[in-house]
Amino acid sequence: MLKLFSVIGGIVLLFIWLAPDNSAPPEHQANITPILAPLDAPVQKLLSKSAQNAQPFLLNEYTLQPKAEIHFSARLLGKERYRLGRESDLSPVDLALGWGAMANPQITDNIKISQSNRWFHWKTDQLPIPRRQIETSAANVHIIPANQAVKDQLSRIDEGEILQISGQLVDIQSADGFFWRTSMTRQDVGAGACEIIYATHIDVLPDPF
Repeated sequence: MLKLFSVIGGIVLLFIWLAPDNSAPPEHQANITPILAPLDAPVQKLLSKSAQNAQPFLLNEYTLQPKAEIHFSARLLGKERYRLGRESDLSPVDLALGWGAMANPQITDNIKISQSNRWFHWKTDQLPIPRRQIETSAANVHIIPANQAVKDQLSRIDEGEILQISGQLVDIQSADGFFWRTSMTRQDVGAGACEIIYATHIDVLPDPF
């Protein structure tokens, strides 16, 4: 009888060992090759629904839905860390980015940049370029670091540097009804105009100015 129980116990342990471990969410391996986007405009590529990179994935109990591949070459106009709110569970840092005319320090030196409450703000005593050009050449970007290298780079980058950022624009939701939607265009302003980027690469580029 004891031998029988030993055999049964061994079989049970074998099944436990072979069973998949569902305690941890699968790691999302975004196959994104960084593209050196021109400094005058980000590069965005929509994802086909059948593409592997377009499949939703779990991160910290949130579901992320990739919408497009995105590549920025832009000047870092501001960096703000957040520790409060559901959004900070995924995105601890917002980057204010400027491209085109807003990457030119002769322009941005005349514009005061600030960030708060997940918003990007600017003001100037006299417009150095048309208002619409400012609005469509800068963005507040919520960064979700995809790996430790991006986390480390976020802590090192400084305001004024030229950055190359590659990743995916993502929508976010959770089972309790929380949702967070990314902007899909650089032409919008106001609520909902911020990009949410699952960032796979961040690098510092030489400053062309």
